[in-house]
Amino acid sequence: MSKSLTRTTLICISLLPSLLGCGQSKSEFRPLANGFGYVIVRGGIDVAPGKELHYRGPDGHDVLIWDNVSSHVMVTNDMAVFAGERLAPEGGHLQTRLFAVRAPGPAIDITVPVLKVGARASQVNLTGGYPEIAGLADFITKSNEMVAVYQVPGANVYANLTWDEVAELLRQ
Repeated sequence: MSKSLTRTTLICISLLPSLLGCGQSKSEFRPLANGFGYVIVRGGIDVAPGKELHYRGPDGHDVLIWDNVSSHVMVTNDMAVFAGERLAPEGGHLQTRLFAVRAPGPAIDITVPVLKVGARASQVNLTGGYPEIAGLADFITKSNEMVAVYQVPGANVYANLTWDEVAELLRQ
């Protein structure tokens, strides 16, 4: 094989990913309610697909609230609650956490305070650092309440929250 043919082949192979559109792309803002909305990330070679939570204010300015949302988003007035992924404090893996935000942000991690509310109601003793290692297993809605389900060693903890309780957590 000649040198020029080899060089041409290598150039074509190196340009192929960009020509095929393998880079990350995002959708347009998709409104949910009260200025909150999703932007879908279509992923790429080294980026997983997912969705971002954004807030678009009355002036049309778009603010990124969270870049890795893993649940539905509950919205009322200027507040939203959702589960999202973040890098675990010990690093190396993603951890599902519960977040609340009052527009336009920032999002506040309410995982541990909500777990403690649920533990008190369920009469589960959280000793030995469980609040820091408990996993958020599910986040669901039930009538006008949010229910966060946590897995702690030996039990599941259910924390029922109203919007007033979420607002109080954001004030603390």
